[in-house]
Amino acid sequence: KDTGSSGIACGKSAQMLGLATGYAHAFGIDALKATLQTGPALIGIPWLNSMFNPDSGGQLTVDRASGVAGGHELVVSAYDVTGWFRIDNSWNASWGDQGSCHVREADLAWLLSQDGDVTVPQLVTAPSPTPATGALVAAAVRAALTAKGV
Repeated sequence: KDTGSSGIACGKSAQMLGLATGYAHAFGIDALKATLQTGPALIGIPWLNSMFNPDSGGQLTVDRASGVAGGHELVVSAYDVTGWFRIDNSWNASWGDQGSCHVREADLAWLLSQDGDVTVPQLVTAPSPTPATGALVAAAVRAALTAKGV
């Protein structure tokens, strides 16, 4: 079954853009929880009709009887020990809680069991900025003042 999304395409695109050095592909809730120990993951899942509008508290309703509307790729950014996952959507900040929602573990496990997948990008680490020293700050201030004729 095709969920209408492609974590592999996301991983390949991130590599082509220089944002990732590679990616891994996995399946199931246990793989997702293991992945979240080191960073966010992408998931491709069937998108049910009940999932278009999270409630005012940001909880996503996964009503299996509502029917499949298509598929969607999302970012899972957190998991807590009470059994909730934080999912970040690409639509905009008006969706859910500022563009995110919370999903129960049992619901997400079921969605992943419906031919869903987990894609784990190996993101490129941004270089650390050079710490500013007093001399660098002073030189920058002098240059700015000189440019203004002070």
